Amino acid sequence: GLSLDRQAQVINTQFRSFDYLPLLAAQLIAGDVLPVTHVIEDICDMPLALCWVDSFGNIKTNALPEDAGFEEGKVVPGAMVVLKVDEQRQLRLPCYNRLKDIPDNQVAITIGSSGHGTKRFLEIMQQGKSAAATLALQSGLKIEFLS
Repeated sequence: GLSLDRQAQVINTQFRSFDYLPLLAAQLIAGDVLPVTHVIEDICDMPLALCWVDSFGNIKTNALPEDAGFEEGKVVPGAMVVLKVDEQRQLRLPCYNRLKDIPDNQVAITIGSSGHGTKRFLEIMQQGKSAAATLALQSGLKIEFLS
């Protein structure tokens, strides 16, 4: 275990990724059994949303391909979907399997690199430009696929 001084430092730090996570990782790698203080039983469904705009202006969502009606390898390149953004805007965007398939200067929906397990989230991207700037979109807006 940790000394009382080290425990106090870890508990009171504002830099958990620096002070705590390496200690936790070392314990996990060593096969130590860690105490469980709370188990989350239920996780609420999260509404579909624009979750993050990265430094390139790509807009990461929490939507899966099936939410937009397409799956990797089965989408017809350029097939269009209508995306309702907040209560005021609707966008008609083409779908592509990968960023490299999106034609230059076109904004499109693609299967992104982030996700959970084997599921990949959709992203709104523009080849060589910022999709967020082109569409004037930001993180936190709710979305809905209409077609």
